[in-house]
This record gives sequence, C-alpha cells and structure tokens, in this order.
Amino acid sequence: MISKAISEALSNGLKPTHLEVIDESFDHMAAATAKSPETHFKVIIVSDAFKGLAKVKRQQLVFGHIKDLFDKGLHAFIQSTFTPEEWHECPQVISSPVCGHKKIQRSSS
Repeated sequence: MISKAISEALSNGLKPTHLEVIDESFDHMAAATAKSPETHFKVIIVSDAFKGLAKVKRQQLVFGHIKDLFDKGLHAFIQSTFTPEEWHECPQVISSPVCGHKKIQRSSS
C-alpha cells in the first residue's frame, strides 16, 4: 500500500511529531496514469527537521523521502509542512486542487 509506504518513509526519515497521510484517490478515479488505486495523497507533517528551512527546501526534503513511490503508482502529492512551533501557532493546511477531469469547461457562445 502506498499510503503505508509514505507514512513509513516520512516517519523514519523525518521523525515527525504529527503526521497525517490522507488518501484523496477516490476524488481522482480518472487519472490516466494510475498503476494502483492509490494515486493522490495529501500529507500534513510536523517535524523539527523543518526548522530554519524555507518552504521549497522543506518540500524538497519531503520529496526526497518518497520519490521512489512515483514509480509504484503515486501520481499526485500535496504537502503542508510545519515546525512544532508553527503547528501550535497556526496550523493552516493547503487545500487540494480540483482534479483536471473535474474542471468545468465553459461552452463557447
């Protein structure tokens, strides 16, 4: 299971104080590249490993731990990263984008 692999990779690599791995695949069933039923995930992760790192460096750090999972069926991954202090002060989580196959197409008049 990809969700379990994400959880294990991030737990082992970043020692989070809080970790949520949310499977959003049900909302993206038309993903043409799907190799498994688990394709789209959102992760909320709180770790001391993010202290002093800019947002892009945090994302690179997280991706470094899960990059091999894209070869196993992971298709889309959104993350919200926090230090423990940030999480305590203001835990704002990124909303997931609307999947491309669900966007409303406007008719031309």
